[in-house]
Amino acid sequence: RKSEFILLLSKLSEMQVCTMDSFCLNLVKQNCHTLGIEADFRILENAESESLKSKAASRVAEKRFAESYDTFQPLARMFQSGKNDAGLLNTIIKLSDFSMSEPDPALWLEGVAENFSDRPAEESVWGRSIIENILFAFDYCFTLLEGAYKDISYDEELEENLLPLFDVDKNIIEAAYNSFKSCDWNGKYKALECARSGFSGNKFPRLSKGYSDAPAKHAAKAKRDAYKSVFDDMLDLMCCTEEENSEDIRVLAPVARELIVSVKEYNEMLLEMKKEMSAFSFSDISHFALSLLCDNTAPDGKTPLARELSEFYTEILIDEYQDTNRAQDTLFRTVSKDGLNMFFVGDVKQSIYRFRLASPEIFIEKCNRFPYYDGTQKESKIILSENFRS
Repeated sequence: RKSEFILLLSKLSEMQVCTMDSFCLNLVKQNCHTLGIEADFRILENAESESLKSKAASRVAEKRFAESYDTFQPLARMFQSGKNDAGLLNTIIKLSDFSMSEPDPALWLEGVAENFSDRPAEESVWGRSIIENILFAFDYCFTLLEGAYKDISYDEELEENLLPLFDVDKNIIEAAYNSFKSCDWNGKYKALECARSGFSGNKFPRLSKGYSDAPAKHAAKAKRDAYKSVFDDMLDLMCCTEEENSEDIRVLAPVARELIVSVKEYNEMLLEMKKEMSAFSFSDISHFALSLLCDNTAPDGKTPLARELSEFYTEILIDEYQDTNRAQDTLFRTVSKDGLNMFFVGDVKQSIYRFRLASPEIFIEKCNRFPYYDGTQKESKIILSENFRS
């Protein structure tokens, strides 16, 4: 044990310990000639970067108005507040910022536009999310109902008076759940409406005065009010019919396409402005690194430089993995041995960088997919359940 520990200590000097920003910065500086940028580039200050973004967004808006008035004007009107175009400009900037957290911003933006193609509501990205959330809400309703049954079970008379009420509610929720799972979009909406109507017709009975302040009655009633409210929220989520959704998509699709075209032009213009200044953001540096390492035409998706680096690194340890975005995750995999020599450490409950476009879903997906470590399997997880700090 001691000899192994001493051996490990002796190898510390061989480790490359750095942030992802510094790794990308060093890589880009070593390969400026390949990227076609000046070797003496600098990193933009935040205020400087924000000023450039505003200028680029304004220039793109002026250009699109002049060149494509018929398609750009409906987009501008949608985000306009009085005579102010700040809402549109901010949307272009924010959508661009978000796209830059992806390994291929242009491809991601095309995916956003594709979301507005005409398809059944339940097959759309929003429809799938709504259905998933409503199914979770059903689970919550069943849990609340089970709790209400438990509340009244402690008092025989109370149970006798309220059991019929909750039995009817149970039938209503189960019928709605079964219909929701089996029906099309309009049928799902109708199932929720029928349930809400059923609750309205199933009144809470009057109880004797001795139960006016009974904790069990109040607890059961509170749970019933809660799951009735959840059904109101479900209906709010399913805010339109299939036909209304199709009409919305028909109107929004050309507007979304114009927005994506504007964001792409903004990205190109902003990068050209930065190249003229020989000054870039860390996000730009990250994408320069991706262009040096990723080759979508290669079978393994790697450039020769990436293969060289993946052979160089024996192990790759990534701390605070819950704060990684998809662009960074692609970089990690590209310099690894197909992801098999990567060790991630993180705690999704400590994810604090969503405002910097971190994607804790990357960490959650691996936690859900990887089995527990059995001593042999590479892709696996170890739960650190003990706190040694306090």
